[in-house]
Amino acid sequence: EIDSMQALSLLTALEETFEVEIPDYEVQDVRTFNELAEVVASRL
Repeated sequence: EIDSMQALSLLTALEETFEVEIPDYEVQDVRTFNELAEVVASRL
């Protein structure tokens, strides 16, 4: 399980790595790394 600050930090790094932009509202309810990965994958 990850907290919201960890999720935002990971999101920022993933956005830069994969050159995508993901709105914060799409990850505000993310609780696990797997859920975060699914959000990012949906944008690739």
